[in-house]
Amino acid sequence: MYVCVFVCLRWLKEGFATYWETFVGSSVQPSMKFEEQFAIEKIFQFMEFDSLSNSHPMTVDLASSQTVIYQLYDSISYYKASAIIRMISKILGASTFQQGLQKYLKAFRFNSTTRHDLWKYLSEATTNHSINIEQILEGWVLQTGYPILEINRTENQLILNQKPFYLRSTTISNQNLWLFPFKYIDKSTDQHEIVWFNSSSMILSMNTSDSDWILANPDYLAVYRTKYDAHNFKLIVNQLFTNHTLIPTTNRAALIDDIFALSRAGLANISDAYALINYLKNETELVPWTMALAAINQQEILLGEHKSLTDIQQYFLELILPIYEQIGWTPLDQSTDWLYALLQPSILSTVCRYGHQHCIESARQFYQNWTRNPTDNSIPADLRVSVYCTIIRAGSRSEFDFLWSHLQNQTIASETLNLLEGLACTRDSSLILRFLDQHLENPSIIRAQDLIASIGRLARSPQANQIVWNWIRDNWSKLTQKWDQSGSSLRKLIDAVSSRFVTPRKRDELKLFADSIDAKGTLRQQFQSSIETINANIQWNTNNIPTIIDFLRTK
Repeated sequence: MYVCVFVCLRWLKEGFATYWETFVGSSVQPSMKFEEQFAIEKIFQFMEFDSLSNSHPMTVDLASSQTVIYQLYDSISYYKASAIIRMISKILGASTFQQGLQKYLKAFRFNSTTRHDLWKYLSEATTNHSINIEQILEGWVLQTGYPILEINRTENQLILNQKPFYLRSTTISNQNLWLFPFKYIDKSTDQHEIVWFNSSSMILSMNTSDSDWILANPDYLAVYRTKYDAHNFKLIVNQLFTNHTLIPTTNRAALIDDIFALSRAGLANISDAYALINYLKNETELVPWTMALAAINQQEILLGEHKSLTDIQQYFLELILPIYEQIGWTPLDQSTDWLYALLQPSILSTVCRYGHQHCIESARQFYQNWTRNPTDNSIPADLRVSVYCTIIRAGSRSEFDFLWSHLQNQTIASETLNLLEGLACTRDSSLILRFLDQHLENPSIIRAQDLIASIGRLARSPQANQIVWNWIRDNWSKLTQKWDQSGSSLRKLIDAVSSRFVTPRKRDELKLFADSIDAKGTLRQQFQSSIETINANIQWNTNNIPTIIDFLRTK
């Protein structure tokens, strides 16, 4: 048993616990590719929040207020910390990392410890103390954010430049630097040696042919975004079209996430992002598709109610149809097709949401079979949310009431969540309002632990968002009686409802609402984050929608 001296080092505990989930899973069942999934489940999950100006370091100062303590229960303490721990583990090697940890734990058994003690024992575990862990990690734990690495090629050189990555870079002036391992691969050489990057710029010699691509950060060793020069980016895109499997799976996901993030920050042309994802017609892996679907969803949110949305959704549908036709509606054997089984519900839900007739008819067939024998739900468990949501979205009050009646009598927690998610897909304004009211009026049906997630799903729905926003403001006193303003519940609610705000009018409504709340608690940080994100969304619309329309016209 050992404890950290300060609560502000919560990341040291939670980061390791989060990292070990993946490490142990990969050791026990390598075929499930938990190491690849680490990127989408952990790394990419914190990067948007950590690109905002009001993010916080992994180690925080607790002297200010109780509000700061609640900052420790977020993606920075769990996911960013685990990503940094993973980076050190891979640099040291599993055996050296394990030896350092064992000596550290033995030395401080039944005692308190600080992060510096851990750095010391990990460094001492390396051959001749060759790696100074404290020098590497202090910048990561004490600074907010992470870098973007700009890579420019000349005939025989790589010119590298790092700077902080921010969603709205014009609002930030700090010049933080990070020490991290730089590694790259190219088409002909599997691996190049690690170089430690500890300055704002660096020039490396290379012998890669000008006609061959280079790819930084293989398997996402370190935490940074990458911006390539136009020539190298084009070579990568061409490789994705000719044989995408030559680029590691995790890096294909990173390419998607990076190019869309760079476009949001005004550092890349959105047409490059749309051109890159065109290769998805040939993609079959879970990790790249998970990031692609997240990027597609984000694009739909940013476009709001713009008249071009239908054409853009048609483009996205064309990309998804090949994998949809390959996966289909047949339940998959999770013992042999585990990764496909994880991907199937997302693909089916997206294709049905785009109005694809075969998808809708397949969902309707499953639903009709169930209604013929309501006591025996024959819909495969993994497909239920896809079926429920499709039916409720296109259905009437009778379909809604059918699912609601099953929710009232449901005793299995997982099926309760399925039904709640399905009900949140209704487009009927009266049913949306009725469903919202039930969250406060009927605790016997919707459990307390499910309330925020269920309201949040409604809030993120394009059809329900405005209704939920009105409902939150009308019922704020009831909501604050139910949940403390210093906790995470109301923060999640504001985050969900504001996630679809992309206009100045919506931003001003949120500002007005925030100003009306006297004791904001941790909501202050959430309002700041939401408003900063909305401002970025507004700027993105101004800069990118004409470019997207031109891309679709000429593709």
